[in-house]
Amino acid sequence: MAHEKRTAKAVLFTWTDIAPDEEAGFNDWYNREHMRDRILGLPGFIRGRRYENTGPEGPKYLAFYEAWDIGVFQSSAYLDMVREPDPASRHYILRFKNVIRTIARIVRDFGEAEGACLAAIALAPRPGEEEALARALVEEVVPDLLKTPGIVAARIIARDDSLAAKSTGGHVRQGDRRLEFGLFVEATHMEPLRAAVSAALARGPLSGVSPAPLEGPAYLRLLYRVSPA
Repeated sequence: MAHEKRTAKAVLFTWTDIAPDEEAGFNDWYNREHMRDRILGLPGFIRGRRYENTGPEGPKYLAFYEAWDIGVFQSSAYLDMVREPDPASRHYILRFKNVIRTIARIVRDFGEAEGACLAAIALAPRPGEEEALARALVEEVVPDLLKTPGIVAARIIARDDSLAAKSTGGHVRQGDRRLEFGLFVEATHMEPLRAAVSAALARGPLSGVSPAPLEGPAYLRLLYRVSPA
């Protein structure tokens, strides 16, 4: 039986490409400074994780910042960091490409473990159908996925405009794409994850839902994790 984990209530994710000549410095900065400064330096953050895309669908690098509640992304400490980045942060943030950036509510969070592999499924329900999709995901889709050996966790998120307004408006980079609704599934190995997600997308409540802003699921591997002691 799926078990709901009562922890993070909000998440920021930034999904980006970077030019090859900037990539080594970008990754070192992200691991040693950018993610650590937020997760370890600001109150309210629980965990930060970075992933690398293994296929062509979506940008190459995905960063997840999980927070106790939505207020963390509206705090003066967080907003000051967003609006006035240090020189290294300004250098790299302005060089992000093909960015998808979203601040979202965590609708439901299932599973106690972390997987080394992640499926990121963008969903764009028709207006007025968001609650029905969320209910179908919670009651049918995710419980079925979690029956698959190797799938250990799943998270349903929905973009929150009230959260995004202050952060996006003061950000040094503008024009990012956004994800309206998403399902993120974690597993120990990639092949059973791919098979289970493909089957879920081909039937039932997900079969007719638009995958915007992606054209299909992205499959990523875990690169880095940091959390407060």
